[in-house]
Amino acid sequence: MRILFLDDDQYRQFKFLEMAIGHDVTMCSTAAEAILALDKEFDLICLDHDLGGRTFVDSDDPETGMSVAREIARRSQRLPRDLRVIVHSFNPAGADNMVNCIRAAGIRAIRAPFGTWKIESPLLGNSLSVAAVALDSKVDGELVR
Repeated sequence: MRILFLDDDQYRQFKFLEMAIGHDVTMCSTAAEAILALDKEFDLICLDHDLGGRTFVDSDDPETGMSVAREIARRSQRLPRDLRVIVHSFNPAGADNMVNCIRAAGIRAIRAPFGTWKIESPLLGNSLSVAAVALDSKVDGELVR
């Protein structure tokens, strides 16, 4: 699976890479890097909202994952129909803004804070992906399909 992962926290980056063994991961630390990476095709995009070591940042700030969400929405007609997006931010207002923006463009997206989901590696003999696990189950009490 081709995955774009946006997060500025090095520990989360490390834990994600551990979890994503066997997958093709593009790691980004800034909104600008993630927007440039969107030129590639992905099966799953995982986004944080608050970047640059800041917390509970307003979604109008251009240096947040919200900028990436807006770009995903803008490009929605050119993105794969089966693209899945997980917003893994611990900023509930920012994460909700991102999910709503992406869903309004017709792309499947959920809010699932980092650490509440996992990727199962094909190297371990299991082909289930985080997209299938998280997007076809209840997350935060909401059934997402």
